[in-house]
Amino acid sequence: MMKPIENLLAEAISQSKNNMVSFMTKNKVWKEQWVLGKFVTLYNEKQTSGVQITYAKKLLENELGDIHTPDFAVYNINRELVAYVEITEALDKERTRDAEYKSSKINTKGVEAIDEYDYFPLIQDRLNDKCKKLYPQKTWLVVYQNIFASIYDDFPTSQLTTLQIPDENLFNQISILDSAGEQYINLCSKK
Repeated sequence: MMKPIENLLAEAISQSKNNMVSFMTKNKVWKEQWVLGKFVTLYNEKQTSGVQITYAKKLLENELGDIHTPDFAVYNINRELVAYVEITEALDKERTRDAEYKSSKINTKGVEAIDEYDYFPLIQDRLNDKCKKLYPQKTWLVVYQNIFASIYDDFPTSQLTTLQIPDENLFNQISILDSAGEQYINLCSKK
């Protein structure tokens, strides 16, 4: 079902207020809604001309046939498809999201805060992995940087642009969203 972006974000924020540990570890759907809502809000703020994203729909697995189905479809005010959005998380090497979802605990045991430049390979790994898959045309990739970094307020925009976009990339846009959902950078955009 198509919903206004602000409703998706409000639902996710409401869930995080009810139980932050459950939100962070148990429910992938709420987490993805939060990431999408934060990203789209920032995206729309940067749009001085062009399309504003107004609605989103959570896509079901295999909804688009044999190709990999992205997480969401996003639409303009006229309910016309703007893009599909695939959301992925860059995590510390010691953490596995599936294990955290099952145990309801964020695994920071043995995880040391890392310098901002040390997490670039973690983000690069997500880019490489996602670019190997076949997605429909008009798909955007949003990499959510959920890394236990030593510098929380510094989003190294200029350094992130040094990440290598794999040759097999078929995404129309690749963006990195910071852990607080307050900043993003586009690594590439295709028209």
